[in-house]
Amino acid sequence: MQLSLLQQLWNVAWHEISHKTAPQQGFSHLIVLYSEKHRKYHTIQHLYECLLQAEQAKHLAAHYGEIIIALWFHDAIYDTHKLANEEQSANLAKHYLEAQLVPQENIQRIYDLILTTKHSCTTKTTDEALLVDIDLSILGAAPSRFYEYEKQIREEYCFVPEKIFNGKRVEILQRFLDQQRIYRTDYFFGSHEKQARINLSYAIERINAGKDAN
Repeated sequence: MQLSLLQQLWNVAWHEISHKTAPQQGFSHLIVLYSEKHRKYHTIQHLYECLLQAEQAKHLAAHYGEIIIALWFHDAIYDTHKLANEEQSANLAKHYLEAQLVPQENIQRIYDLILTTKHSCTTKTTDEALLVDIDLSILGAAPSRFYEYEKQIREEYCFVPEKIFNGKRVEILQRFLDQQRIYRTDYFFGSHEKQARINLSYAIERINAGKDAN
């Protein structure tokens, strides 16, 4: 990953939402958070991949800078032992942006964007749908990257017994497969939907095959 590109995207987004020079301290703090040792998937790699997806789909965004800032903060707080990571990440963003005197309307939209990454709520705007699709773009990645992602998720939950993890993982993956559409925007539906369904089906088959072997 190129920190220079991450820095560039941070600077562009910050200028768009505040018309001020991007604060280096915030950038550095977020890099430290995404580099925490317990992270295996929710790392700088995931952030970098999301930002690249956002850059490629920026023509669809109503407020591109807000999407970028939301992506920077969306996994800022990540603890596999807790269930309120998105809320804590959204609150961190809110407090930080308020301290930087970002307009309240921008802060509220960024806050709402981060909460959509819980993937349990209805998206209300095009930007919210776009952010959710960006966060889920890994599901439609090339098979080799998707397989790496599955291994990374398992490593993040290494403390969970195999049988319990496999059962919950199949449940989560099947929930995506059972949706009429995994991706909410036509852009990502066209570019990622088919491969995502292939990846998810193979992943479930691998897990179930492992169960049978045991």
